[in-house]
Amino acid sequence: MRLNRGTVHSRSGTSLVELIVAIVVFGILGAIAIAQLSASARSLTALTDRLDSQSALWHGADVASVELQAVSPVGGDLLLVSDSSLWYRGLVASGVLCSAPSGTSIHVLPDSLASGLRPATGMASLQPGDLVLVFDEGPRSDASDDRWFPATLSSVSSVTDLCTTSPYVDPVRDAGRAGYRLRMQASAIPITVTTGAGVRVLRPSRLVLYRSAPDWFLGWADWNSALGGWNVIQPVAGSYRPFAPSPLPSGVQMELRDSLGASLIFPASPAAVGSVGVALRTQVFVRGIGGGPVQVQRTDSLELRVALRNRR
Repeated sequence: MRLNRGTVHSRSGTSLVELIVAIVVFGILGAIAIAQLSASARSLTALTDRLDSQSALWHGADVASVELQAVSPVGGDLLLVSDSSLWYRGLVASGVLCSAPSGTSIHVLPDSLASGLRPATGMASLQPGDLVLVFDEGPRSDASDDRWFPATLSSVSSVTDLCTTSPYVDPVRDAGRAGYRLRMQASAIPITVTTGAGVRVLRPSRLVLYRSAPDWFLGWADWNSALGGWNVIQPVAGSYRPFAPSPLPSGVQMELRDSLGASLIFPASPAAVGSVGVALRTQVFVRGIGGGPVQVQRTDSLELRVALRNRR
């Protein structure tokens, strides 16, 4: 008998050396991938911080520009200026008279009308002690005697159907809308003030660089007549570089000039100020590789100059 022998196949496994080489290669590739991801994350963080920095600069510039454009040093609106703060009378409300004044009272149109007009804003937030300015065209037909008549607010109330006889109000479509009755402190409104006259209401306000640990912000606060002090300051833009006394670069820095462009030295007479320069500075931080110490990467800045009103 003849026996058939099966063929025997030898199988070779992975050697220890090959396994070690594979682990080393994969470790190197993983380290490279992690390094690239870390670099990408740092780049993304730096870009985000830079965008936040630019946003803080533009937002701060917008706030300063809007607040300062309505300020009239001639009218006494500029109260105090330092190298990092500005005290002024800020606009808090505006409106239009719906009828002729009556003694020490004026009537203001509702916030909105059925026609789509919005003739008043901010009236509901008024407080006693606010400065009310009513436009008075005077008895002359030209503009030589036009002025803003000042009076101190005693009280404000919302009254339904207060302005139904006004030519600006539809008695049917605007029925039920509330206007505003403003009473003044012993200041009779001139009889030359007529229906349709503009009304502006001002209140002491301030813009200031302040610290809310650990950062510095441009903050805003208004005066509370009932408390006899400032309301809690609110951040409006930031964060910025820390405060530094002039001439060192500070996060927010004021610079004054007169109407001819000559520089003024602090403390300057508010009535002499023709324009206010505002410099805003931010700084972007990055953390070192491996969570190392924080280092300053970049300082951005923006400067603007706002010409103030030369009349009330």
